[in-house]
Amino acid sequence: MPTDDYYAEIETINNRVFVLAKGDTYGGDTVFTLGTSALVHEINEAFDPEIYSINEVKGMLAINYFPGTTIYNSDLTVNAYFGNYAFGAQVKSNKITFGNSQYWIADND
Repeated sequence: MPTDDYYAEIETINNRVFVLAKGDTYGGDTVFTLGTSALVHEINEAFDPEIYSINEVKGMLAINYFPGTTIYNSDLTVNAYFGNYAFGAQVKSNKITFGNSQYWIADND
């Protein structure tokens, strides 16, 4: 049965290549790293329901999804997670950046 899986984005961070793979099933999105001859699944987390984007922030990988953004250290351990705004709403993050000594999120709401 054909699927609608595809590679949506590619990002190079500190000489490592990250690829966002979009799946057609609920929670089917994931991020791979590019190995010497294949894509490698190194981030063993579920991103439900979907990943919106990946980007570099402060030299680290950021995965933007609903409900939030997770930023990973170079060894792919979690550096930070942003999931709820101070007023309680969940973040539907498209991209995150850092400036003026704080993180800024472009979201869907």
